[in-house]
Amino acid sequence: MTIDGKICFVVGGLPFGGIAGVLLNVCKEFQKRGLDFVIVNVSGTGEKISDFEYHKLPLINLFDSVDALKTYRVDTIFKLRQFIKDANPAIIHTMEFSGDYFGRLAAVGLDIPVIAHIHNIKSQRKYHRKIANRLLSLKTDLFLCVSEAVNDVVKREHSAKKRRIVLYNALNPESFKGKQKLYPYRKNPEVPIVACVGRLVKQKNFDLVIKALKSLEHQPVNVVLWIIGEGPERKNLESLTRDLGLEGKVTFFGYRKDVIDLLTKTDILLMPSQYEGLGMTFLEAMYFGIPAVISEHVPAKEIASDSCLVCDTTPDSIAEKIATLFSDDKLYEKLAKNTEKRSREFTIDKYVDKLLDIYEKVLADKSGKQR
Repeated sequence: MTIDGKICFVVGGLPFGGIAGVLLNVCKEFQKRGLDFVIVNVSGTGEKISDFEYHKLPLINLFDSVDALKTYRVDTIFKLRQFIKDANPAIIHTMEFSGDYFGRLAAVGLDIPVIAHIHNIKSQRKYHRKIANRLLSLKTDLFLCVSEAVNDVVKREHSAKKRRIVLYNALNPESFKGKQKLYPYRKNPEVPIVACVGRLVKQKNFDLVIKALKSLEHQPVNVVLWIIGEGPERKNLESLTRDLGLEGKVTFFGYRKDVIDLLTKTDILLMPSQYEGLGMTFLEAMYFGIPAVISEHVPAKEIASDSCLVCDTTPDSIAEKIATLFSDDKLYEKLAKNTEKRSREFTIDKYVDKLLDIYEKVLADKSGKQR
């Protein structure tokens, strides 16, 4: 399946995180199929830029500072608009708030279909962002949602009238060739490892995990915690670790390119987030048969309710679920096998087939309206 014309992806930045990971996998598959596309990184910032450059993907860094993403930056709109006019894409595909915001404003009056790809269930608290979402929905041909939970948010906060499609994120199995979990279907027989992977921001609730680890000291469960990722909360999390006397049990890895290699050595993935879309790390853990403990706010339970345990966003609840998994070998093995099997349904080739079908329908709708 091919598309007649260029696809223009617009993102605010390419930081370490799920959105950049999804986009990278999609673009690598596009490149493999010989499709015409370009990625516009509006701010020109982000740790993942080097990954896009390594794979020789057509990446345009429009600016070189996050200041370009301030909503009052009219020059950002005009510079992006000029690029879009010159590129003349068949479809504009935007991702995350800044990409959605500037991408849709820049497209006003250009008669190019816009797909806004919404990745999380966060409700905007800032009034001007709420208004922007409502107004910019008028310049949105379709909302692509990564989960049913995200779909509900889009219907409620963006537009109930515009077309919405749920497309769950997907993995690129080629990235995992030759890799497997260190101890398949069972926990580390020495000291089990639980892991948090993602940007170190408040929404992830990694502080609750550290507190949960402290409460596990009073139970017959000896575990260590790996925190993989970087972000503004790192100093606070390190300080909390010291205050609780857990320096020997918590390791901060920072931003790593070998996340998968680290993940295969772990036994449980922890995602007690306050809000999420459908995290790529969850899918990666699924692929290797790593059970997860997730909060009630994580939509991953839509696709893998038989592969994880759901916790409240409290240290005690998180600790209880960790203890349950590590004290029940049969339950651990069952969840591990379920999650590995389920992951095979979410591969990037199937994902791109569905995405191209969506593009074709959007273009067909546009063509029908013009006749």
